[in-house]
Amino acid sequence: MKKNNDIIMDNCYIYPASAKIKMDTAHKLNQRVYIYGVAGYGKTALIENYLKRKKYLYFDGETITEEYMKLSLEKSSDIKTIVIDNIQFVIQDEVKDIIKALLDKKDTWVIMAGRCKPPAWLLYYTITSFIK
Repeated sequence: MKKNNDIIMDNCYIYPASAKIKMDTAHKLNQRVYIYGVAGYGKTALIENYLKRKKYLYFDGETITEEYMKLSLEKSSDIKTIVIDNIQFVIQDEVKDIIKALLDKKDTWVIMAGRCKPPAWLLYYTITSFIK
């Protein structure tokens, strides 16, 4: 791994240095992560590259359903890292409730990404857990 003040190179992916450091810290502390920015800024690429050697479950907010999420979590109960991408598209209250339950679990690392600031239904978690 090669470093300078602005970037960290890991094989073919170039991490913004501050993002890599923040992800490392959040992972060590098992702190929830919320990444947001406009389309094309590399949110998903950052997450995928950071987790490339780890087991994790990935859900896309645009296509997720309650049934699929419950089944995936049940089948993969040993996986403790959950990624929810495109959080801005999550509209089903049942899916929101599952995500909130995941955020409450102390042994699960949840990473969320979206094209907006945290949605209103995540306000409690924004105030209480994203700013430990």
